Amino acid sequence: MNTRHDISSLAGLSLSELARIFAQLPSGSAGDLSGTYTGKVLATPGLDSLPETLRSALLSIVNSPVSPWRGKRFGDGTGSNVWLGGSTEFASFRIAQAEALDGTGPVIQFDYDVDGNPAPVRKILGEARPLGEGRYLARMNYRFDSGPVLILYFTLEP
Repeated sequence: MNTRHDISSLAGLSLSELARIFAQLPSGSAGDLSGTYTGKVLATPGLDSLPETLRSALLSIVNSPVSPWRGKRFGDGTGSNVWLGGSTEFASFRIAQAEALDGTGPVIQFDYDVDGNPAPVRKILGEARPLGEGRYLARMNYRFDSGPVLILYFTLEP
């Protein structure tokens, strides 16, 4: 199984294609994440049904320099989202090894249910697996009372 993927080759893939790739990636180790990683949104529900040109245009805006989200910062079993050019951190999380929500095996989990986060943020649960060479494919889920719902796929790279 090829577990090395080029991040640019993931752009434009559907949610189901990204889910298939994510399920085949190795689990990785939570301890490997340290420092600041740049994030790039790949897909979110609803975009799959749009024409490719419109979907690409929307993702270009989301991933452009005007977008406030820049990525994530990790250290000592915790992390936070990096905003506004890297000078602002918001939405902290704990990092741990855990079972994937979809039952595909272990993942590196980002659990936002920590003191200091607003109640809506505390329902976010992220999952990541390594793509190779310090790069990660990740997804964000939101825990509703009825169960978790996939919100988006994104990449992280140093």
